[in-house]
Amino acid sequence: MNSTAQGHHPNHHAPHEPHEPHNVGDSLGGLYRSITQRLADSGVDNPRLDARVLIRHFIGVDDADFIASLDTPIADLMGEAHIAFDAGYQALCKAVDRRKTHEPVSKILGIREFYGLEFFVNGDVLDPRADSETLIDAVLAMVDATEHAGQTLEHKAEAKHKHHFLRLKKHAYDAVPTYRNAPWRILDLGTGSGCLVVTLLSLLPNAHGVAVDVSPAALAVAKTNAERHKVADRLELLNGAWLAPVLPNLEQDSQQDSSLNAAKAAAPRPIFDIVISNPPYIPTADIESLMPEVRDHDPILALDGGEDGLDPYRIILQNIAQVIHPQSRIFFEFGTNQSSDIVRLVKDYGFALHDMRTDLGGINRVVSCALGAK
Repeated sequence: MNSTAQGHHPNHHAPHEPHEPHNVGDSLGGLYRSITQRLADSGVDNPRLDARVLIRHFIGVDDADFIASLDTPIADLMGEAHIAFDAGYQALCKAVDRRKTHEPVSKILGIREFYGLEFFVNGDVLDPRADSETLIDAVLAMVDATEHAGQTLEHKAEAKHKHHFLRLKKHAYDAVPTYRNAPWRILDLGTGSGCLVVTLLSLLPNAHGVAVDVSPAALAVAKTNAERHKVADRLELLNGAWLAPVLPNLEQDSQQDSSLNAAKAAAPRPIFDIVISNPPYIPTADIESLMPEVRDHDPILALDGGEDGLDPYRIILQNIAQVIHPQSRIFFEFGTNQSSDIVRLVKDYGFALHDMRTDLGGINRVVSCALGAK
């Protein structure tokens, strides 16, 4: 759910309240306390943190100087930049009004940090969350372990795949053996903001990725983030539902000429080493009870996983074998209390469970699996 954006859910903001002109004799601390109280009165979680982040962003006080400047009169902060400060203050007031409607700070600022990188976000994509960093850790752990299992992988690989792992070994540096420099092929299903695949491409400098999303607006955000982090030349963005863009035979048209459908089925399929997905996993009936920051400001199709929250996993597991090889690894993020259901699905579809990882809260969050029963 975390990084997928499958559609747009319009956000509606309450009309802005009139703003009292600020008193330039007030201190930064007074402004901080006033905004904190306004947010607290609106039921916002962590009002102190949000007030601090918004002030720093719009007033231009950096993190190092914030605490030291709390007793400083606003007039002193303004100095010769009176006009710029005033514009920043008005923008701050509007941002506070938006936060009072429970719009996430990241959507207000248009920026969200993920795995040490800054990502552009808007109402067309799900907000990247710290829980999803668990998936990045899981992929990197597999990549780093590959250098120790390289010989085993080569011996086990079928003849047609053996050359792939020889290429991986060839790209490892002699001085510091690492498969992070190998030419991994990554498929991201339901990419949303692109935070998962863009992060991995930033960390795996010779990897190439394909990112799929049903929302053109979400793909535009992913493109922006790929360009921001200079990996756009290694990422292909495809519009469509799940595996349909990479498996033409899934889009066969019953009204189309049979020869064209046959051509689709015969078209060469890409083969990926790593498949990642953080699909919608909230059961439909639970959507209404979500926090307003999520329910009202994230795309609904990025949240709704069907009656039991598992529909996207079934769709992916049913078809993913067509685009992977025996040593490929699939990584899924899933919701709280869904780990037993995910394990059951993985095994029911004939995949081997390799790893289960917990997030920082100790909750099972990411599973990895591969072809074959284990």
